[in-house]
This record gives sequence, structure tokens and C-alpha cells, in this order.
Amino acid sequence: TKLQNLKLGDSSPYYTNGNLQTLYLGNNRLLKTLDVRNCTGLGTGDQKTVDLSGCTGIEEVYFDGTQVTGVTLPNGGVLRILHLPATITSLIIRNQPSITDLTCPGLSGITTLWLENVGSAVDTLAILDSIGTGARVRLFDFNWEIEEASEIRISRSPMTM
Repeated sequence: TKLQNLKLGDSSPYYTNGNLQTLYLGNNRLLKTLDVRNCTGLGTGDQKTVDLSGCTGIEEVYFDGTQVTGVTLPNGGVLRILHLPATITSLIIRNQPSITDLTCPGLSGITTLWLENVGSAVDTLAILDSIGTGARVRLFDFNWEIEEASEIRISRSPMTM
């Protein structure tokens, strides 16, 4: 419960760990950094998502190079850096206004998107433009600035506002 940093992976292109397939973190409120980069086995077994909801003090999360399809984040906190893999299908971020770096190489696989109070550094319009057709979407507390009404485009099914 006093764990503050957990480094099981590395960003080096020469590092790979296919043995880590499950990761349970419980209620580690003091955990600030989680690095599982290039742990290629994570998400290939029975566990497809990683639950960080009990890690309310988490600030940096690195899942690059894993196979996870979802990450459950705490509802509210001090998250600054969130790196996700291209395999992500569910992106739910609620009440994390401190995010300055949200990185995901591909969002076309997203089927569920929920962004609520994520701060201005998260480009909600670009994310919405990148996800596939038919995704379930919830957006709260966002700000888009446009010059003319003609810039508003709905390329998918009609939305009601």
C-alpha cells in the first residue's frame, strides 16, 4: 500500500516482456507512476483491461506496446500523463483536468468514449474525429472554438444537442 512507483516495462526499442499477462494494483493510493511499456503479453490473457480506479494519486501511466483494450482510471485525480496502446477500445476519462499528455497511436478501434472534465490539453474534437463509426460517445465540459457555423460537421449519424 506504500508503493509509489512501479516500473515493469521500458521505452527502449530493445526491451520486450511477453511474460507479464495480468496486473492487479488494488487501492494503492500513493502510486504515482506505472510503467508497463513493451510488456507485450499484458492484455493477451484473460485480463484485457487494467483497473487503476483505486490508485487515486496516479500521475503518470505508460501502456505503450501492450495489448490492453481498456484502462479503468480513478474518477477524479491528478493524472498528468496517459500513454495508451493502439489496441485500446474503451477510453473513459472522468474528472482528470491535469492531463497534459494523452498519447495513443490509433483511436479507430474505440467503441466507447467518455471524456468528462479532462482539461483543455486533451483535444476532444480530434479524438472524436479519429474514432470509428458507431462508437458510443459521452462528452462533458469541453470547449470548441470555431469561426463559422459551417465548420460544424457531423460526418457520422446525426447528434442531438
